[in-house]
Amino acid sequence: MGEEGEGNLRGARHLLTRGEWSNRIDAFISFDGHGIERITNRALGSRRYRVTLRGIGGHSWSDFGVANPVHALAGAIARLASYPAPKEPRTAFNVGRIEGGSSINAIPQEATMDVDLRSADAQELLKLDAFFRRAVREAAEDENIGRQNGRPPLELKVDLIGERPGGETPADAALVRLAWEATEALGAMPSLDQASTDSNLPICPTFPQ
Repeated sequence: MGEEGEGNLRGARHLLTRGEWSNRIDAFISFDGHGIERITNRALGSRRYRVTLRGIGGHSWSDFGVANPVHALAGAIARLASYPAPKEPRTAFNVGRIEGGSSINAIPQEATMDVDLRSADAQELLKLDAFFRRAVREAAEDENIGRQNGRPPLELKVDLIGERPGGETPADAALVRLAWEATEALGAMPSLDQASTDSNLPICPTFPQ
């Protein structure tokens, strides 16, 4: 439970750290996805954020000049979209959800967005993460700078709502060899893969065992 969406691997976390079996698990196998050919021995690291901007809101005409949370989010998204994500190691980002506002002629009081950052390399993920947080902060600052004098600034809140560690189980590890041989025994052609699954936690070398 909790592998998809905002679950942040809560089922695997509980099993491996707080459940009654947490100190008695010697090996972990996750059956996930379609087909039987792919063997995921490399965990794809990711970080997920919820960004919230709050202001006083107002009328689009009479209160024009009030700091607008949606405008600030748009600035942050534009900055993120400009990030030169490398193809190798593969790195990706996505703004998956945006909410805010109540009417076409009302300046919103609040706006939020959910963002997913991923990379095949831990250092690249840290670089993307730093760029993203700076982009959000600068976008909020720019919107506040442009507001009418005397009007309150936007309040920015950035929450980390998901973190999946990366790592690798070597191709010659007993568990990987076993999976490879089992796949061949079923008549399929196995291949090693990198993905984000419940196995991220046990694959991660620094995750508490």
